[in-house]
Amino acid sequence: MEMTAVKNTVNRLLISVSMVAGMSAIAASPAHAVDFTFNNSNEINTYTGGSNGVFIGKDTTAATNALTDGDASSNVELWYSSETPTANVGFTATEGNYSATVSSVTAGDWKEFGSQWLDDLLNAYQPFQSVWNAFSSNTKSMITSFLPSLGMGDPNIGGFQFGENGGVQLQLVGHLDLKTKLLDQINTLLKLPSVLLPQAQRTDLTNLKNALNAYQGQIAASEIAKVVTGGKTYYAYSFSGVASGITASDDGKSYNAIFNWSTPDYVAKAPPKSVPEPSVMLGLLGIAGVFVTQRQLKKAQA
Repeated sequence: MEMTAVKNTVNRLLISVSMVAGMSAIAASPAHAVDFTFNNSNEINTYTGGSNGVFIGKDTTAATNALTDGDASSNVELWYSSETPTANVGFTATEGNYSATVSSVTAGDWKEFGSQWLDDLLNAYQPFQSVWNAFSSNTKSMITSFLPSLGMGDPNIGGFQFGENGGVQLQLVGHLDLKTKLLDQINTLLKLPSVLLPQAQRTDLTNLKNALNAYQGQIAASEIAKVVTGGKTYYAYSFSGVASGITASDDGKSYNAIFNWSTPDYVAKAPPKSVPEPSVMLGLLGIAGVFVTQRQLKKAQA
């Protein structure tokens, strides 16, 4: 009976060790990592984050780190050379069977989504809806045609991740208050000669300028990225942001707000389940083995 008991104990220990080895193999097998491929490294610029961050141009390793480091203030600008992209520059991210392309926004893209962006802006900031409604159709068309000049299509991406089912979430860097940009654009239009800007349109623009100057709140708006994933095209933007607590080191005002955007099917990944360290488990098994040996010795001496 004693030999049988020892044999059973050894078998149980062997099974336990096998289980620990299995857990060790699972722990050593990481989940799919996201792989990033940039289609034009000459047009990307990475900010390393924080109020004392630095800019690193044309460096895909730095860009990848900024997209995955969990710090939204570190970010990657897509289309670095100007604020009016002429091509869709960005990256393709892959994780297992999932793939998504994120890029800058061109004037051609604005023709596809500009009206929707403007409608969403007015819905987010209702005081301007009545001003817009009073505009002539010519004024509305003119303002819409100038949307690419706002300089919102060269997005700074602070973070990227896939969800449980391949949905996509982005962290977009943007403006805590867009009023200055909007007023600059209106002032530019008001400088046009009367042959290009009839009096009726000039009056409409002046009314909008006055409304912006009178508005006491902030007009938060993210920059805009084009996202292609799952066979669909999205334009990523948001008017609901939070202060980042920093400004970029080069101009003292950029990067002051962070915005989250995700595809409709995005589901956040569950946190990874904790797995006991194999070394701890083996240590416990070693202690158990000592107790078993001592017990067998005591029986032999009895």
